[in-house]
Amino acid sequence: MKNKYFSSLTFLIAAFILQFGCSDVGGILNSAQKDSLITKFDAEQMAKMNLPDFILIRSRAQWNRGREFVFQRSKDQANVSVIIGMHQSSSNATSVALDYLNEISMHMNDSPLAGAAIGDKLWWWSPNADTTNVTNILFLKENALFILSSHKYENLIDLARAIDEDITKKETYIKRGNTLSVPRINKVTLTQSRVTEGDTIKITIHAADPNNESLEYNARPGLIKFQSDAENMFTLIASRKMVSEPFGGPLKIKFIVINQSNVVSGIAEITVNITP
Repeated sequence: MKNKYFSSLTFLIAAFILQFGCSDVGGILNSAQKDSLITKFDAEQMAKMNLPDFILIRSRAQWNRGREFVFQRSKDQANVSVIIGMHQSSSNATSVALDYLNEISMHMNDSPLAGAAIGDKLWWWSPNADTTNVTNILFLKENALFILSSHKYENLIDLARAIDEDITKKETYIKRGNTLSVPRINKVTLTQSRVTEGDTIKITIHAADPNNESLEYNARPGLIKFQSDAENMFTLIASRKMVSEPFGGPLKIKFIVINQSNVVSGIAEITVNITP
């Protein structure tokens, strides 16, 4: 029985070597496990390669999808928006993408684009489903989510394809690894959790990044940030102009942080009880 077992094992290893042309089975298995995650994406360096006629005009966190970078071409003021988010796994990225698709008003197609194999999963939208005039693209590549949009840039599909190919080729503006350094929200503190109409409270997010990268803070629903507020602080004014209906009762507020590598944290949540 033992000889039969080793004979079968030897056959499998031999077949493996013939298939891959390598006798270092352990090396192949280890290499398959390496660089399984996209750990950093430098949007400005990406633009230098793929959008040479554009300049960055602004960037900001777009909830847990990632950070939006808006590039503009000077000759015609065409804007291209690229949202980039690195998530803890491909399943996390998929979940975020599906939440986004459920929230937006347009129905993005999940059918293939002719001649454009982009990412692991692709959604797109264009007026009248015209594939020659695609204005919105969402695609997933491993643990990364990308949302591209433009109404004047004529090569949006080519841009999405270029980003996808750059990831495969491991261009220098992209980093990969076995583990992802995810920023984390340790706690959220507020000056008071029960307020009456007209009260103003301060909410502070206590977060840290494993690599000490600077963090951007984002809240949902949107809160006020005064100039005097610290970077990790928001202001809530319990007024009917600032809080959506129905006014009063428990108000759930969610927070994320995103680091400079465009890695998105998990979601933290607090509840503020408002008395009209």
